[in-house]
Amino acid sequence: MILPNFIICGAQRAGTTSLFHYLKAHPQVYMAPTKEVHFFDLNYEKGIDWYEKHFRSSNPEKHKAIGEVSPFYMYLHEVPERIYRHLPDRSWYIYKIIPPVIYGIKAMAFLLSYRIPPAKQRS
Repeated sequence: MILPNFIICGAQRAGTTSLFHYLKAHPQVYMAPTKEVHFFDLNYEKGIDWYEKHFRSSNPEKHKAIGEVSPFYMYLHEVPERIYRHLPDRSWYIYKIIPPVIYGIKAMAFLLSYRIPPAKQRS
């Protein structure tokens, strides 16, 4: 059974998508074909065999690192226990975070790019 040896999660607008694409371009890194597998949070009931299918195309001799990116893993308290249950002592966990002020600027730029007005402030 081939499972990842690293998992990336992070805040919205923290650069997890960019990191996913940079790592995917490296010849010794295999990334799950779907950026957000969401096994340990939204798809846990589908079972470990379902999760493993995302990594079957990897080649452990060629790929020194096998991973996935699911940003929401950092928000649910059940996730660390689930990860440890299936990937004990063999995985790296990478958390992408950004300072709150930078997040606010990026979030506002994102909203403006889609012409979504910011919430009105209550008086």
